[in-house]
Amino acid sequence: MPFPRQLLTDDEDLVLDLRPHWWFLAPAAALLAVSVVFGLAALLNDSWWSWFKFLVGLWVLGSLGWFGVRYLTWTTTNFVVTNERVISRTGVIAKKGIEIPLDRINTVFFNQSLFERMIGAGDLGIESAGEGGRQTFTDIKKPNLVQNEIYRQVEALDARKMQRLGEAAGGGSRPQPVASIPEQIEKLGLAEAQAIEKKPVAEATGLAEKATAMKALDGVGREHEEFRLRLDKEREVELAQIAVRQHIAQAQAEVLAQAMAQAKINIVGGDGEFFDRFVKAV
Repeated sequence: MPFPRQLLTDDEDLVLDLRPHWWFLAPAAALLAVSVVFGLAALLNDSWWSWFKFLVGLWVLGSLGWFGVRYLTWTTTNFVVTNERVISRTGVIAKKGIEIPLDRINTVFFNQSLFERMIGAGDLGIESAGEGGRQTFTDIKKPNLVQNEIYRQVEALDARKMQRLGEAAGGGSRPQPVASIPEQIEKLGLAEAQAIEKKPVAEATGLAEKATAMKALDGVGREHEEFRLRLDKEREVELAQIAVRQHIAQAQAEVLAQAMAQAKINIVGGDGEFFDRFVKAV
């Protein structure tokens, strides 16, 4: 039974609608097959005791009933991924389910034994910032692919939120393109070079004007004025260097903050996987 479309919101798209893996039915189907074989043998063999045939008949009915319940559970169980949430629903008459919004998901992990890897089944776990904390879903088809799809939808949801925030900040206008990190670093380098280039020219112009004024002074006054001008020059040079360093440090901090804000870092797995995800994200 497919997931009811009327349960989705207006802007919500269905991405995955999965039933449990066929391994969910395997134990009940195997027991039913064995019981049917014994039942046929009991019917065809007149030498068996009647009470033994009665027990075999009960076994066949019980196996058939268990298989019927498992099959109904399989057909009414949905594991759904949309572009806004993850949904799990199960139940024949009484329904129960859980919904996890994508923006509250912290980590998605899966677990597969060697046999489950061979048949393409496994368990999927989701850690979220909610009351449940951690939810585990069993008998999921290809859980590694489901994990990747959930992460893709989480990233797409974050991108849509950033786009809406940009449109709201711009009064509904189209968001302006943002320069990449290398381009911003290049602009910082050009600004620093221009500041260093202009500083000697300004200092030379000031010294020339002051030298003209010093020609009118006598010997003692000239020495005093030269000393004062030397102190003023050293102070101005130090202040200019401090201002340039402050501007460069502030601009670099803004670039790094923007890079970290745009990075999407999912801490999943170990053995260096976190470092690789961090480098790729930045």
